[in-house]
Amino acid sequence: QLAAVREEEQRQAAAILGVNEPIYLGFPDGGLENDGELRGLVVRELRRLRPSLAITFDGFRPGFNHRDHREIGRAAYDAIYPAADDHLFYPEHREEGLQPHRPDMLLLSGAPDPDVVIDIEPVLDLKVAAITAHVSQVGGRSTEEMLRWWRERAGDGPGPRYRESFRSVTWERARRSRDARRS
Repeated sequence: QLAAVREEEQRQAAAILGVNEPIYLGFPDGGLENDGELRGLVVRELRRLRPSLAITFDGFRPGFNHRDHREIGRAAYDAIYPAADDHLFYPEHREEGLQPHRPDMLLLSGAPDPDVVIDIEPVLDLKVAAITAHVSQVGGRSTEEMLRWWRERAGDGPGPRYRESFRSVTWERARRSRDARRS
């Protein structure tokens, strides 16, 4: 029953953010494994959607508690390189008309060593509304509590008061291709 509740909360949050339709891979809560099945599903979506940017959790961060977040972070990283851009991985995707593809960049959320900082203050109200739509996860925290949490997380250091930080990962071929397009 929790899975159905979580799915509905995710749909509500996605609607708040203007996301067309979340993609559900059908795994139970706590049931993700960074294995060939999960990586194959991620590779399929990367090849189908062909994003230039992918964002996931930093599954390598020490002390990161939620197992599913660790597993999907690692699986997404492994799916992007080398699998998604290599026709030898998951060749059955070709039968579906899907061609190899690798995003130009991967952003890892929650990384201890971020190199990308995004000021989220312009969209903070939307972000808080989307997060508070996850009632089963945030325990009825108020908007003010969420804002206080973001301020505390950002600390007093340099940078925007409300921010999201990521570690970026690029691949040499993607960099060369992007540089060639710019010249």
